[in-house]
Order: sequence, then structure tokens, then C-alpha cells
Amino acid sequence: MMSFQFMVVGLWLIMLAVSIKRQMARHGLPSGQTDLYLNAAFLFWTILGFFFMDALVNDTCLVPGDILYNYYPWKAAPDSVPPHNPLLSDIPGCVYPWMAGIQKSFRALELPLWNPYAYSGSPFAGNQVSAVFHPFNLFLFVMPLADAATWFPFLRLFIAAMGMFSLLISWRISRWASIFGAILYALCGVHISWLANYPEVSVTMLIPWIVISLDQIALRGSHRWWLIFIGLSVIQFLGGHCETSFHVYAWATPFFFIRLFQRHKKKGPAIFFSRTGLFVSACIFSLGISAFQLLPFLEYLPLSTRMHEIATRGSNLFTGLDFISVFVTVTSTLISPDFYGSPVTGNYWGAFNFIEQNTHITVTGLFFAIMAVVGKIKNQETRFLKFIFLWGGLTAYLIAVRTPGLFDFVVSLPLFKQNSNHRLIIIFSFAFSILAAFEAHEVQTSGYRPICKSILVAGSILLSAMALHHVDVTELTTEQLHHRWRHLYIFFVFGGLGLLLYLISILFVPIKKYLPLAATGLILIETFTWGGNFNPFIARNNIFPSMPLIDFIKSQEGLFRVAAFSNAMPSGTEQFFHIDSISGLDPMKTYGYEKIYSQISGKYNSIYTGHIPAFSSPWINFLNVRYVVAPPGTSAEDLGNSQLQPVYHGFDGEVYYNPNAFERIFRVKKCMTAKNDTSALKLLSQNLHQLDKVAIIEGKNTLCINAALSSDLTTEVRPRLLKRTNHTMLFDFNGVPGGFYVAGLQFYPGWKLDIDGRKGAILKTNSTFMGFQIPENTSLIKLYYSPMSFKLGVSVSVLCILLLLGLQLKGRQNPSA
Repeated sequence: MMSFQFMVVGLWLIMLAVSIKRQMARHGLPSGQTDLYLNAAFLFWTILGFFFMDALVNDTCLVPGDILYNYYPWKAAPDSVPPHNPLLSDIPGCVYPWMAGIQKSFRALELPLWNPYAYSGSPFAGNQVSAVFHPFNLFLFVMPLADAATWFPFLRLFIAAMGMFSLLISWRISRWASIFGAILYALCGVHISWLANYPEVSVTMLIPWIVISLDQIALRGSHRWWLIFIGLSVIQFLGGHCETSFHVYAWATPFFFIRLFQRHKKKGPAIFFSRTGLFVSACIFSLGISAFQLLPFLEYLPLSTRMHEIATRGSNLFTGLDFISVFVTVTSTLISPDFYGSPVTGNYWGAFNFIEQNTHITVTGLFFAIMAVVGKIKNQETRFLKFIFLWGGLTAYLIAVRTPGLFDFVVSLPLFKQNSNHRLIIIFSFAFSILAAFEAHEVQTSGYRPICKSILVAGSILLSAMALHHVDVTELTTEQLHHRWRHLYIFFVFGGLGLLLYLISILFVPIKKYLPLAATGLILIETFTWGGNFNPFIARNNIFPSMPLIDFIKSQEGLFRVAAFSNAMPSGTEQFFHIDSISGLDPMKTYGYEKIYSQISGKYNSIYTGHIPAFSSPWINFLNVRYVVAPPGTSAEDLGNSQLQPVYHGFDGEVYYNPNAFERIFRVKKCMTAKNDTSALKLLSQNLHQLDKVAIIEGKNTLCINAALSSDLTTEVRPRLLKRTNHTMLFDFNGVPGGFYVAGLQFYPGWKLDIDGRKGAILKTNSTFMGFQIPENTSLIKLYYSPMSFKLGVSVSVLCILLLLGLQLKGRQNPSA
């Protein structure tokens, strides 16, 4: 198995050896383009090596597993410590367990299409955010999970840096100014805040590459970049963040047409049609090749809580947020990260998510970007690009902060209504990083810049910081106020150093060529300080360590699910240990299941999994919850169910056995039909305490036999589980009576039933679960997940790939065409 250290150090040595060999081969000749990119790659790799130094030297991993120590059983561990940054809870709750599930499936040579461990079974590939088919996941074959979870963020930042560098070089920006802009973008606030394997960065890392490919298609009609654009589009679709994918193309498409018009407006319509044809065909091919991921997602999307909420409201979910509060919070992260105190230290940091809207491009980067706006740029091409990125970035910023009127208009448009548009902030960070690089290049090459304007800009940023500092100041404690002053002081230091570098470069012309290099060093100090503090590197033995309580549950035989009480095993963590659970953590869980789960938790929540206040709901039994996990000292009365029996008592928690839990599949005496879901829920409420005897089926079905059964349902022979994988359950029915059986498994398109090798019918039962009729003398039944959406998607993907290959072969045979 390859470790993170092996990958980073090994590839660094290879790049070093290649660089030295090429240097010796040149014998004093000027370096070419290959050397330019190779040296930049070596530099970025080295910088990131220092950023990840903790993982390289101390054998730690970039997984905020210390968050688990807020909960039992891990809270009772001898080395339990408070979490460094509790805001990163999505990583241990879903991202890292999903990676574990993907690795398990890959190594078993299975496709990770279904997740049996969360939400009583739920779509895995279909939810898209799990990014099961992203190319990075191939490393899970050869790397330990914790190492892969550290390697992926490293690669993402490197790809983002190289993309931005290549983009700026293509616009004839100087090497060091390009490096300056690349570092600004790679280490911007969005990337640092989402660093620990959030799927958004799998999309945003490709933005510079997508822009350069569109630029080359628009300007030159490059066939090579047309192919690259198709590949990039496919990879970002597999990245797992559909909202950011939409935002990237919503911004990149106008950029393409603006560049096309700007460069070829005098050449007639033919070139517009040909280049537009390249763009449209590339989009069609990329969508077609991505169909194996997109079609399951499109099947999942209308069934999700997110889409149901939007359909119910008829508007975007975020229209009600206060503009002033959002503007202040977002702008404060632009001025300086942690300006209100960070979640790491637990200080006040504003009413909205610190991760979602972090605009930071460093104090120095912001100063250079604003100077590019107020200063003149001599090169006409660069001046036009400045105009594009200035207005593109500002528009993204104004939408992200929910500017009244503009935001209302945007969310009234198709697709924007369905998206969390505050994530457009990455476009601002990208655009203003480019503007900062333009300014660094201008100072380096021309030397003359307006000194008075630079002082006014620096002063304006400082005054803005001081004004933001006084917002809500009366509501802060003395300690919080102290932290605010400290962050203002830090901002003043970095702002002053940035201004000083800028003025020295203008006043002392011989050293102007070193300005981007010095500015890069300054931004590295700033980003390393706050970025390293934001993302904790944790010792690998503290990442999801097994505990006696977990070992006890895993040792129990049979097919069962587990539920947890307050302050024990947070939702989603059960997946990592391959323990079936009724909860999970998925920002787009299915609406049907949440309707039922909310009857257990007492509150419907479209995003988060609600806490279970009591285990008295009949649904607990229905969902095969055989064990309940609770903190030490918790009694059955505390759990709201006196029938629960203690079976484990340890320093790390309590485990209670539920004797009334149903089997995963069980027979009922009676079936009732309902016309629709509303009627089904009404009938369920009337028969809630007879879920083991009555099944509610939606629609008109003649397959259900309502015959009275002579045998006692509680003592009859039950089906025996023979085999179970992520997608398959095989049951032995020899000696088991026929009748109508209910499975406590989510009803979802793609599930199939075989009865002794013959196709059976699965019916939507009890609102969101499965039911099926089993004839007498049945031997084997097989429940398996084989979604048509995925199979159709694979067919479309293969067809598009073959068509693309055919076009390439034809083009090579007929180059004149």
C-alpha cells in the first residue's frame, strides 16, 4: 500500500531529477515552455509539501476525526480531546464514511451504487455528492483510506495552482506574476475552508483549466483544447457538486461568447458558427459521456428533500436571509479570515456558515486586485480581460451576498432557483486572483503606478476593516472583543507590508522585478497561518478508532440496524464500521424516507438528520432497530422505552437490545390499498401500532392476498439470510409460508425481485418501503439493486465515447477535412 508520504516525496524526487537532467542537457541554452511548466510544478509541489508538512513529518492525516471525541463512545477514550474545528463535521459524518464505502466496494470489485448502511438503505452513486466515480477514487485501490483522504486535497490544490499558472501564462503574464496569481487562487478562502475532501473543490480546481480551454477554442478553434474541454467537463461532473458545476458553466459560457465576439467581430458569421459549434458539441459530448453519473442523479433529484422543499415553496430556499448580515459576514472574510473569531477558537464569527462564503484571497491579494481596478493597464488584450473579470467577479459577489433586486431576479431564473447561489463566491475569488496577477505583472514590467491611489486604496481597505470591526461590538464578550482587535491588528500588519512592498517596487525600479516573488512570500505566510490552523492534521490512530462498544455491536449476529441517542454516534458515522443505521448525513436525502424518519425524531428537516428524543415510535421496531446506543449512565426510561433491555454496559456507553424489533423482511396478515401517498400516510397513522400485521400498498394491486393466516406470525419459521452484499440480499424460504412480505428497505427505482429465478413484483408499501407477494413452496428469493438509470447511462456514455473516437479516427484519416 502506498502512503501519502511515499506519493508526495516520491513524485517530488522524480520532478527534481527530471529538472536537473533537463538543466544539464541544455548547457546554458534558454529554457523552453516545458521547463517553465516543470519548474512551476516543482515549486507548487514544494510549497504544498510545506503546507502538508505535519502529515509528512508526523504521519498525521487531514481528517478532522477529532470531532468524534465530542460523542460517545469516543468521548470516553483516554486520549479524548476537544475537536480542533467542529465546523468540519460533514467529513466524519458523510465524506470519510462514503470514501470507506467506495473503497470497500472497489476492493470487492463491486460498483458502489447503493449504500446499505445509511437511511435504511439509500442511493450511493445517485446522490452525486458522494462522487463515487471520480478518477481520484482509483487511488483507494492502492492507498490506505486516511492517506488517500490527505492525498486528495494535496492533488486538488496542485491542480488548481497549475491551472491558474497555465491560464495566466497563456495571456503573456510574467512567470512570477503568474505564480503569484496561481498561489492566490489555489490557497483562496474557499479552497482552504473546503480543503478536507469536500466535493466542491473537485469542481473548482478545474475552473482555470476550463477557462483556458474555452479561451483557446474561442480564439483559435483549437481541436486539441476541444478534446481537453470535453475531458475536463466530464471530470468535474464526476466531482460531486452539481451546484458548483452549474455556476462554473453559467459563468464560463458568457466568457466564451464575449471572447469570441471580441476577437472575431470583424471576420463574419462563419467563424462564429464554427466556434459555437465546437463549444456546443463539446458540451453535448461531455454530458453524454457523463451519463452514467448524470442519469442516476437526475432520477434521484426529484425524489430528494431539497427539490421537494423548492417545489413546495415555489422559490429558492435562501431568499429569506438578511442582506445586511450576509454582506457583513462575507465581506469580513474578504478583508481577513477569522475576522470575527474562527470556529477553531469558538469565538463569534457571524450568523452564517464560515465555510460556505469565505471570500479570502489574502490582504495582499485583495490590495493588488483593487489596484488593478483603479490603475491603468497598457496592454489592450489584458485591459479587456480585466474588464471581463472585474464585472464577472463583482456580479458573482453581489449575487453571493444576496443583493436585493439582483438576487431576487437571479433566483427567478431556471436552475438558479434550485441552487445555493452563495457558492458563486468562488467565481469572485477566481476573478480577483486574476486581477491581482495582472497588477503584479504591470508593476513588474512597467514600474509606473499611481502612488497616491495605492495609499488611498490601502486606507480604504483599512477603514472598511475598522467599520466591520465595530459591527455588533456591543454583543461581544470581552474575550471576543479582544480577538477582534487582534485580528484587526494582524490585518493591519499584512496590509502595511503589502503596501510597503508595492511602494518600494515603484520607487526603486531596479527591484520591481522581485515584487511578485516578495508578494507571494507574504501571501504564503498569511495562508499558512490561518489555513493550517483551520484544518487539523490528526494522528491516524485517532481517526475513527474502534471502541469496545463498537466491537460489541459488530460481534452480534443477524441482520439488524442501530440507532443512537443524544451525544452518541453522530449520524453517518455508523457507515464507516459497516453497521446498518436508520440515520445518515446527506444534504440531499430522499423525501419519502425523511417523512417517516421525522415521525421518529419529531421534526421534519430537509438537510440534517434530526436527533431522536425517544425510542417509543413503532417505526423503531419496523425499521429493524435491534440495538440502541447511548452515553454511559443512560437508562431505558431516559430513552423513552422501558422495554429496552441493557446488553452492554461500559465506560464508553450503553447498548440496549430492542426485543420488539421486526425482522428485515416479515410477513403481514392483512394488506390495505391507498390511492396515493397522502392516503397511505393517513392509513398508516390509523394502523401505526399494527405495522407487523398490516401493510399499506399504494395503487390498485391484486397481488396482495388478505387471507387470514392460521399460524402465529411471531412463532412461524422465518426466512434465513444466505448472502448479503451492498446491492443484494439472498434469502432461504424453504419451509417458510407464503404470503405478503414487507421489507424495511427504502422503495427506490432499480430494486428488483427474483422468486426461485422468476421475476417478481416489488410494491411501494407503507409510504416508502418495499413489499412483495411470495407464493407457497418458495425456495429462494433475491432482492437486488440494478438501476435502469445507471445501465442506460453506461450505454449512452459508451456510445458517446465510441462516436468521439470515430470522429478522431476520421479526422486523422482526412486531415484536410
